[in-house]
Amino acid sequence: MQGRSLAHINPKMVGKNLIDMRDGDGRYLVKERAEAARTAGSGWQDIKFFNPVSKKVEPKQVYWERHADLLFSSGAYKP
Repeated sequence: MQGRSLAHINPKMVGKNLIDMRDGDGRYLVKERAEAARTAGSGWQDIKFFNPVSKKVEPKQVYWERHADLLFSSGAYKP
């Protein structure tokens, strides 16, 4: 897995290599997901990420699934 974004809610992220992207705590969130996907087909990840609505870094829960060499993920900010 390369970390290249095929789709993203932020159009500026499409086509970018996001493998070195860090969350609000400095964790490599895409790299962590890719490493977890080497041994599991799906999982959950708690991160801190910029919320475009509140304009603040907030806790977010991300669900991911691996299909062949692709990693699909979607997340929601915690209330």
